[in-house]
Amino acid sequence: MGMFDLHGKCAVVVGAGSGIGKAIALGYADAGADILVADYNQKSLNAISKEIHDKGKKYVAVKTDVTDENDVENMAATAMDCFGRIDVFVHSVGTTCRKPLLEMSTAEFEQVIRVNQVSVFTCGRVVGSIMVSQGSGSIINLASIMGHVALPGRAGYDSSKGGVVQLTKAMALDFAPHNVRVSALCPGFTKTPLTQGLWENDDMLEFIKSRTPMGRLADPQEMVGAAIFLASDASQYVTGSSLFVDGGWMAW
Repeated sequence: MGMFDLHGKCAVVVGAGSGIGKAIALGYADAGADILVADYNQKSLNAISKEIHDKGKKYVAVKTDVTDENDVENMAATAMDCFGRIDVFVHSVGTTCRKPLLEMSTAEFEQVIRVNQVSVFTCGRVVGSIMVSQGSGSIINLASIMGHVALPGRAGYDSSKGGVVQLTKAMALDFAPHNVRVSALCPGFTKTPLTQGLWENDDMLEFIKSRTPMGRLADPQEMVGAAIFLASDASQYVTGSSLFVDGGWMAW
């Protein structure tokens, strides 16, 4: 087996029903991992389950609301019951609220923080406790280039992703003595359901393309290689880092 091979590993992917999370779950299955796929949307969860089943891979699906701690604990317990360990955990759940700050309510801001950042803490604590006990593991939090820079009208999203970047560093420091790694995967603008409102807007699409050195949005599949790297033994000395997959946006 090569360094990028995931045979013998159990990977848990939340937000696996669509977008980047779906691409990563399918990529992990192809790389040989046993998979627990989790999503809040049952229809999406059924669809990803069928795709993995059709590949002939070992998997289990659990409907999960990552903002509900009981759901998160149930998800982790199910993975342990089915596979006996959790080697890789990917948090790929997110929401947004595109409004100027003065038009955004406190409730709207708090909801974005709750989904995008607080759930990373909850999942990291629950799954991290398992990984610490077993003495190994890799946690991959989907952050964003917007965790490092910002755009107008995205106060909730940008600050939540900045929080994920910092939380990733804090988790990495706490877990490093136990051989548990924590990394932030930071995509650029990617064609997913969450960004559909952007790339269907001609002016915004042109701005993104002109601002991105590679001149286009990413496809979710283009995040898979980086996610496999962070999950595999090839990245065994990588922790607390942000890995940008952004077509050069952060180099500008």
